[in-house]
Amino acid sequence: MTDEQKSSVKTNTYIVLLIILCIALAAGTVLIFMKLFPGLIDIMKINNEEAIADYIRAQGTWKGYLCIVLMNIIQVVSIFLSGNIIYVSSGLIYTWYESFMLCYLSFLFTNCAVYLFAKTVGKAFEKRLEEGGRFEKIMSKVKSNNPAVIIFLANLLPGIPNGLCPYMAAFLKLDFRRFFMSVALSSWLQIILYCIIGHLIIRGNILVSIAVAAIEWILAFLCFLKRDKLAVIFR
Repeated sequence: MTDEQKSSVKTNTYIVLLIILCIALAAGTVLIFMKLFPGLIDIMKINNEEAIADYIRAQGTWKGYLCIVLMNIIQVVSIFLSGNIIYVSSGLIYTWYESFMLCYLSFLFTNCAVYLFAKTVGKAFEKRLEEGGRFEKIMSKVKSNNPAVIIFLANLLPGIPNGLCPYMAAFLKLDFRRFFMSVALSSWLQIILYCIIGHLIIRGNILVSIAVAAIEWILAFLCFLKRDKLAVIFR
């Protein structure tokens, strides 16, 4: 067996082991989640803030905190579950600043963990693709002068599945420092606003909560217009 063939075997083995590890960790997290909070995943699927809030409230304070943290982890890892539903649900139960700290820190931590994993797997796939000369063809299709700004806007704009961001960042070869900055500087706004919205809704301030939601749209639009200036921050 040639050195090139040995390298290919090692790369393939590395990828398989990483995928197995990822599946094992994901399965373990889901099993723990289902054991601690039976039935919550089904409630999360229907995107009903009040139903989720009632469930978390029934767990008590500390277990409720843990529930919110795990929900944020799952929504990032799963990519397509809505984070806004979790933020509003948290705001329905706890103070807006408690909700914000729980959601923001768990969201930020999970994004960094997923990014580092995706970066590691990405390197393995890069090496495998380079063996057939296909990597450059794939990368030529990725056109972005400011990937950090793309991640920043994706975490700021409502309705975008921001669980995709760490995978996008890894594929776009965004370094960890700029990825961390883009997520940390953008995601806090959406999280804190929706925690406040939940806090207002439970007190009957519907019109004020609508006004708060409008703030995000306005700021997101302004950031989009000034995206070239934002790029200076992420140099």
